[in-house]
Amino acid sequence: MFGNDVLLYFRENQLLIMGMVAGSVAVCLLIILIQVMRTRREVHNICKKIHRYFDVILAETDKDDAADEAEKAPQKLSASQMPDAKKKQAKEEDVQLLMDVISNVF
Repeated sequence: MFGNDVLLYFRENQLLIMGMVAGSVAVCLLIILIQVMRTRREVHNICKKIHRYFDVILAETDKDDAADEAEKAPQKLSASQMPDAKKKQAKEEDVQLLMDVISNVF
């Protein structure tokens, strides 16, 4: 009996049911749009931070290159040993800076 009443209600009120389904779909699409926009904004902020990180790294690399050239002129023998240590230290600093940026983002 109850099943027949439900089917009768659906047959008589098709427009109302279609409106409720359309409203539900519209709300779901709106929620998806909001999530996509929020994710896009977060990714944009992450890219900005990474871009700033690379700007800092490239600026430090330019300064280090100028300092290395100035140091290489007077010291020929130790010049081959010093850049290796500086490169290792610079790489460690780069890794630390990148990890700081990533930890700030997440």
